[in-house]
Amino acid sequence: MAVHDKTREMLPKRFQSFSDQDLLWLWSVLGRDFAISHPESFKNPLGLAESCAKAIENRDEAYADWVFNYYQQHVVNYEMSGIIGNAGKRLISFLMYKLVVDNGFDFDLGSLKYYLDDRSCFLLAVDLDTRLGSDKLRIVRDLTSIWNLRMLKDYSLDWVDGNNSEQVSWLINEGLNAGLPSLVPGSVNNPLSINESLLKFRCMLDQSSLNPKMEEMLIRDLRRKWSIKTNKKRNERCQVNVLLLPETKEGIKELMRRDGYKTQGELVDALVSKALSDEKGFL
Repeated sequence: MAVHDKTREMLPKRFQSFSDQDLLWLWSVLGRDFAISHPESFKNPLGLAESCAKAIENRDEAYADWVFNYYQQHVVNYEMSGIIGNAGKRLISFLMYKLVVDNGFDFDLGSLKYYLDDRSCFLLAVDLDTRLGSDKLRIVRDLTSIWNLRMLKDYSLDWVDGNNSEQVSWLINEGLNAGLPSLVPGSVNNPLSINESLLKFRCMLDQSSLNPKMEEMLIRDLRRKWSIKTNKKRNERCQVNVLLLPETKEGIKELMRRDGYKTQGELVDALVSKALSDEKGFL
């Protein structure tokens, strides 16, 4: 994508139209042969361009020709942005997964991932892949078609409260027990909020080996289990909703251990039943 930016003027003329994303690629390529600026420079386009310019100046014109020709053949971040649109973390994670597992791409950017968001990491890793740009664009177009078909059958999780940390944690643990992958590509693998944890669960589903029917059955089963779990808690609260002295609570716990009751409700039911039975016997 052609741009006019004064921060590029110190670069050789053919590189002055590079976008910010192009500069990330240029920095990565030059860094293989030269000691170049720290990734902190990603936050400063001027500093990034200056470090790239100095690296290029240290080599002859033939090297600059090679870098630019390589760029023309392999760098496709502008066209790729048009294909993925405003892709969120879930789609980016899915594309990374499919590109690695099914197509042999490498998304191990090392420490760079700490300085870039998921989208920039994705575009940079694709640009750095040695396949021709046209081949990379074709592969990602095919994957986005698969994604669009998946979204037509995306199963609802409207029964999950995205603000309920207990429910979301339970959901992820149940998913892991069912064989869903524990790791997913991108920052979503380390969620910073409850909603991101729920997003991670969706990514786990996207990247599982389950076929659509099995996935549907799993979600229905999880919904059923959660309903049973919450109903049981609700019943227990209804059964024992009284204020108790501390010594009474300890006595209840001791009786539960002694007689094998799992809940306070079961114990109260048994004691009341026995008391009524004894009363009838006395009468």
